[in-house]
Amino acid sequence: PSLIASNNNNIENEDYIRVQYSLNGAAPVTFDQNGFLTGNTAGADFPPTLVSHSVPLVGATLRIIVTINNNGGDDEIYFTNVFVREASSPDLPVITNINDPNSAVSNLQPGPNVFTWEIRSEFGVCPASTNSLTITRNPLPVANNLNEDVCENNFGDAEATVDLTVYNDVVTGILGSVDRTVEWYTNALRTPPFLVLGPVNVNTGSVFYHRVINTSAVLPQCQNEGQIEFTVLTLPEAVDPNIEFCEDFPVGLGQKNNVDLTVYNSQVIGTANPAERSVLWLQSDASTPVPTPTDVDNIVDGSTFFAQVTNTITNCINLVEVEVRVYPRPVNNPVIAPDGSTPASITLCRSTATLLFQIDPDRTPNTTYEWDIPTGAGEFVLFGGGGVNDFFALLRFPNIVVSPGLTLRVR
Repeated sequence: PSLIASNNNNIENEDYIRVQYSLNGAAPVTFDQNGFLTGNTAGADFPPTLVSHSVPLVGATLRIIVTINNNGGDDEIYFTNVFVREASSPDLPVITNINDPNSAVSNLQPGPNVFTWEIRSEFGVCPASTNSLTITRNPLPVANNLNEDVCENNFGDAEATVDLTVYNDVVTGILGSVDRTVEWYTNALRTPPFLVLGPVNVNTGSVFYHRVINTSAVLPQCQNEGQIEFTVLTLPEAVDPNIEFCEDFPVGLGQKNNVDLTVYNSQVIGTANPAERSVLWLQSDASTPVPTPTDVDNIVDGSTFFAQVTNTITNCINLVEVEVRVYPRPVNNPVIAPDGSTPASITLCRSTATLLFQIDPDRTPNTTYEWDIPTGAGEFVLFGGGGVNDFFALLRFPNIVVSPGLTLRVR
């Protein structure tokens, strides 16, 4: 229930209007919105006021009780526009003062609002004259305020580059923003010099302002405004695990096969919680997934992969390029006997003479050597060399060694 209360601006402090309701014959209850209005001797009397009760009432009978108190004379208090309607029915426009030709109206509803005025002669001698005025309220276009998370451009720089137009449909609530134009500005006043014409760089707390214009041919170009605020999220750490191998046999193949890249995932994610990270291995184009990252073949020195690390909480993604090193094994460097030959086996006479056995250091540059010489009791005697990085060994053979003999080896 509701009504409009007003006065002639000539009432005193003790003058009032009280509006109450009685439901199913119960005791009167004062309306909870402006249900009791009083005068003011100083002349600041209440203006035309909407009096209403905001809580829906359920019952069989409803009685509206209006109590007015004044001391007569030229004190006047009015009430009009008494409405009782279903709670689910639409709101109605409010006429501030139905007796004022210049009255303001409020609470206009979407679409046409029809107002009818009537003029009567003071003593009712002439017939009343009526006419109607239609005021159409066109709805403003939707202009949603947004709070958006974006991922930084590069790890640790806390800045992101954003194309604001990708948010147009979210702002308007319309797929393709049909019949809408969205303008973006860097200032809250949305003045032309601050119109955004391309991608922008944002940091956490950066705010941009939009204006949505209804461009439908049916409706006038009503406008609405809003804003977007950004939070820039940190990219996940992505670490090069420095993968290195020796080539597979045979020597000179130059390849490494059966490589499981996923064993390096824990190194790629750095110190992050593995439960919050996923790693996808990509080929050298940084876009095509490695078909079987647990079993990669034909890797050569300098083969390139990319490890794509995703923060599964924020969905931010970072890439690291991983260049695999495949080192060649040293070629076979046979032991050269004292006579300069490289036999698979040799038979010598027992003697205390010193004999030179060696390898060709120019055949395997940038390598170290490890001699495996049997020097136990009854075996060979090492006189010199035979250490790490020694390309020779000086040996004596004072003992008898039965067939099949002892093996002299260089690794």
